[in-house]
Amino acid sequence: MAESKEPSLHDEQCKVLTSAIKYWPQYTVFVWDPRVPMTNNEAEQALRSGAYARQNWLGVHAEWSGHFAAMMMTFIQTATKHQLNAKAYLEYVLDRFARYENGPYDLRELLPWNIPAEIRVQYNMEPRKGSP
Repeated sequence: MAESKEPSLHDEQCKVLTSAIKYWPQYTVFVWDPRVPMTNNEAEQALRSGAYARQNWLGVHAEWSGHFAAMMMTFIQTATKHQLNAKAYLEYVLDRFARYENGPYDLRELLPWNIPAEIRVQYNMEPRKGSP
């Protein structure tokens, strides 16, 4: 804390030090809680496929299509993260949206851990043995 009060520091250096002190517990949470990863590489890599596909969407020029693509990629990455068949999970999600005029009233029913086992079987969501 004393370093941030040093008169020879530039204003920007002082801001950086003050911020570091203020957010130090958040910066070091991975040290004390082993459930928190040190990096966010997994999240960044999950977004990479969307960045590659972006070239195909540049000509669309519709804001809603970008929001829709982001929502669909979120569902696909959620399925992948929970080791579900992404196509089957997406089919389930779209079926649930189609049942309601304004979408499901409770979006928690779409979360993988809330889907009953019989529905997972019905939609063939579980990956085949030996599949990546």
